[in-house]
Amino acid sequence: MNRDLVSRWNSVVGAGDTVYCLGDFCMRGNPVPWIRALRGRKVFIRGNHDNALMRARHHSVISYGGYTFYLVHDPCDVPDSWKGWVIHGHTHNNRMDIHPFINGIRRTINVSCECTGYTPVSLDRIISLDLDTIERMETLSDRPVRKGHPVPGKEW
Repeated sequence: MNRDLVSRWNSVVGAGDTVYCLGDFCMRGNPVPWIRALRGRKVFIRGNHDNALMRARHHSVISYGGYTFYLVHDPCDVPDSWKGWVIHGHTHNNRMDIHPFINGIRRTINVSCECTGYTPVSLDRIISLDLDTIERMETLSDRPVRKGHPVPGKEW
């Protein structure tokens, strides 16, 4: 499994890229060999399983492509005062009603591996989806439901 995850990562990440890992990078064991096997500069956001990552941050705020993003592991840890988009992990695909890949109403982007096909997703790709028009998008491989165009038979 770990070798497959490294292969997926390295298939889309170049040596000069920066990747924000939004938590739960390692549950046990020494993460250093895996970190070294992954391309790019890694910025770790602490997840609830990341005891071995001593330099992990609680969160980061970045601006890119005209958007400001709050990057955090658990979306419940976002301050109430935050008005921009939130990119998070933690929820996996356990609460897809609230935390699909993109929830345009809550302005959250769930990059848990189950929502992104176990592959990192670039900010360029996220922004290319035209975030402000999306009501919801289940996973990265699904078509977005645009605001004002509800899915027949679905109530969110």
